Amino acid sequence: MYRRPAVLFTILIILAAIPLVGQDAGGRGRFLDEAVLGFPRSQDPIQVFNPYWSPLYRLCYETPLACEMDDQKRMKIVPKLLAKLPEIDESGRLVTLTLRKGVRFADDACFKDGRGREVEASDLVHTILRHADPATGSLYYRAYFAGRIIGLDAHQAEAATAGALDYESKIRGLRIKSKRVLEIWLTRAYPQLSALMTMPFFSLIPSEARRAYGSGLADNPVGTGPYLFDANASDVKALVYRANPKYWNRGGPERSQDRVYPRNAGVRFQIVPTSKNIESRFKLGDIDFLDLDTNNRSRYLNVFNRLKKSVRPLKSKVVHSDGARLHYLAFNLKNKVLAKKKVRQALALALDRSTYRRQFYRGAARLADHIVPPSVPMATPEASYPWAYGKRDLKRARKLLAEAGYPEGKGMPEFVLDVPYEGKLAKLEVAIIERSFKELGVRIQARIQPFAKYIDRARKGITEISVNYWFADYPDPENFFLMLIAANSPKPGTTFDAPNIGFYKRPEYEALYKRASKLPPGEIRGELFAEMLKILQEDCPWIFIAWPEDSVVTGPRIKSLDTRNRYVMDYAKITLR
Repeated sequence: MYRRPAVLFTILIILAAIPLVGQDAGGRGRFLDEAVLGFPRSQDPIQVFNPYWSPLYRLCYETPLACEMDDQKRMKIVPKLLAKLPEIDESGRLVTLTLRKGVRFADDACFKDGRGREVEASDLVHTILRHADPATGSLYYRAYFAGRIIGLDAHQAEAATAGALDYESKIRGLRIKSKRVLEIWLTRAYPQLSALMTMPFFSLIPSEARRAYGSGLADNPVGTGPYLFDANASDVKALVYRANPKYWNRGGPERSQDRVYPRNAGVRFQIVPTSKNIESRFKLGDIDFLDLDTNNRSRYLNVFNRLKKSVRPLKSKVVHSDGARLHYLAFNLKNKVLAKKKVRQALALALDRSTYRRQFYRGAARLADHIVPPSVPMATPEASYPWAYGKRDLKRARKLLAEAGYPEGKGMPEFVLDVPYEGKLAKLEVAIIERSFKELGVRIQARIQPFAKYIDRARKGITEISVNYWFADYPDPENFFLMLIAANSPKPGTTFDAPNIGFYKRPEYEALYKRASKLPPGEIRGELFAEMLKILQEDCPWIFIAWPEDSVVTGPRIKSLDTRNRYVMDYAKITLR
């Protein structure tokens, strides 16, 4: 989604060990204590649109599918509450979901006798209907459900008129075939549905909880997850979650620490006022995790992106994870000068991206060759796609600019550079761009502003050159390719995402996207993606700057942490020594 800069809004996370009265065997009687700058406004996952909070929602809730990392550190979709991956017929319009046996909701007062019941196909239907219910305030219906499931839009319209949604009425496109099997009939093929089913907004929530708590679900999470929310121990400064003793996915029969989920007694989120306080606690050894950013990275990592020997406490480690994000500059092709491809290519060749990586990210990023981050699988024929305009070459840039009719930049207008955030990093980014373009004879005037003002200008389509960040709304490359579809350009009155703020339009790209959007993940779709990548690399509607990384230092008490990627990270699998 079109986003605030990740480098400014990445949530600071730390994990601390806090003794728990009545510790169980194997050292699991400890809490992971995570410090954040603030809490999400709701614990109901359909009311929050921010993947940075995904790990929090996976404490109490679970989804039909989930993401794991493969050996190449790319995301892969695996069954979670489903017994197997969705079955999709040849037309792509019939999707069959089969639930696992033995999955139960956590015990809660909303159930009869307080005992959580087994999950059924009707709970999948209930999850979808909650998005269609006007009363829930779902942020996802318009983006992912509207126009997709046969009969759902009509049902939603009836609810809007009546003032309430009928959860008992049958929907033609949602057919319960048995206690554990649901058929979803789509209006057209929707290959992204599997990726969407990994996201927190697809969490299964029982109808009993909706009837018992209504809008109070924001403070009463009830799901199938490995943790239970402890309301009595929580307050405005802390959210506390304790291990679910009846969690359905407890692990293997050996019951060793590494086989039992969750592997710790609980997680507590607490507000910590400053990063300086967090860093001090980490050095003292009472903080288990320290997330790194541009401000503190050089104190912990050397020029090779490795942990310095001086870091305390001893035996700390660092984990690097691709954040599934893209940092880029967008050109507005309505501008007659920027509409010239050779101008854009020249500017791409002039931008000093290596300085970006070295100074702006302090090594915590990979220079981007194209639009899709490394952790998002594409199944393309080639392993990598080097960008012909990605390596700085001023001689070639000057030649292209002259061929475009602007030798040494003569006759070029001064461009407005829109920057969607403020502070030291914004000034550093402007300095890098300004210095790079100046060597071509191209001048810019920076407009550094709060995100709200920037997004207003972007939606009006009045930016010229702009700094942008995008992170995946769901773990599928299609979410990045859609950003340059003509239909996603700004329109009068736009209030939702319009990521194609540069009004890029290329018929060949549109045709490939149309074909790819109907295909499931695999080699055929991957070949189409490869063609689309090459078109974008040549056209340069954007300058691909970097794929940012998430880096975290772990203290000596942490035995295992596989990834910091927000689409994959699972607190139930973090192991304490």
